[in-house]
Amino acid sequence: MKKILITGAKGQLGSELKVLSKNYPQFEWVFTDWQELDLCDLVHLNTELSKINPQIIINCAAHTAVDKAESEVELSDVLNHQSVGVLAQWSRSHACQLIHVSTDYVFDGRA
Repeated sequence: MKKILITGAKGQLGSELKVLSKNYPQFEWVFTDWQELDLCDLVHLNTELSKINPQIIINCAAHTAVDKAESEVELSDVLNHQSVGVLAQWSRSHACQLIHVSTDYVFDGRA
C-alpha cells in the first residue's frame, strides 16, 4: 500500500484532500500540520521524513498570508522555499514522488 504524506493538512487544500482521501482506501494517508511535521525545522526535517517514509508527498504547506509574508520574510523563505528544497532532495534520494502546490502569488506559470 502506497503511503501518501500531506503537509499543511489543516489548510484549505489539505483539508479538502483529507475529505477526498476517504474515497481512496487503497492508500495509506498521513496528514500533518506544523505540530506533527515542522517544515521550518530544516535540521530535523530529513529525519522526520524518513520516520514517515512516504512514497508520495503532496506539499500543501505554505505561508499564504501575502501581507504577513512581506513582513515575515525569513519565515516565508524557510517555509515557501528552503523547506521545499529539503522535500525535493529527500524525495529524489528516496524515489518518492513530490507534488508541490503553488499559487500565482508565488509562481504565475511563466518562467
